[in-house]
Amino acid sequence: MILFVNGVNDGISCTDVGFWVSDHESAFEQLTQLVADDWVLQEATVVDGADRLTVPIDAFDGQPIQVHIRALQRQWQLLLSSQPLPPNRLCDQQLKSWYMQLEAYYDDMLTYLGKMISMLEMRKTLLATYSDEFIKTRLGRQCKALLDINRRMFKQIKASRQKNRLRLSQIEDE
Repeated sequence: MILFVNGVNDGISCTDVGFWVSDHESAFEQLTQLVADDWVLQEATVVDGADRLTVPIDAFDGQPIQVHIRALQRQWQLLLSSQPLPPNRLCDQQLKSWYMQLEAYYDDMLTYLGKMISMLEMRKTLLATYSDEFIKTRLGRQCKALLDINRRMFKQIKASRQKNRLRLSQIEDE
């Protein structure tokens, strides 16, 4: 990896000055050192094989940055290597309470939808006895549509209740 620098040092214009660097961090450190040595940077480019990176020279003020980079690296390594926290019992109790409330809600909804389905099936049966064909057909379609919606909702609520029971059992097993 090569760092090419254009700049002014002690009033002398220096173009395409090259420095061998091992990585980006050492290139940045070299630029920081040049600024600390009173260089006025005009352009800096890091070339790595076929790759070329133009470095924003305004970011270098002569203050060392490698110390800060290493400190950040250590902090990230500490964060990433730390063990997960033990489960929070208060949070588990709140979740359990929430799932219990959902269970009651799902039971109430299933009861309500079951009654609605029964009532709509009875109305559908009564509609078959109507003599007026227009009313019979129109109300029959409405009744069928309502029955389909309520049956679909019943299945969805039943599936949601099953998922809720699974989550509740997982919390209780922990």
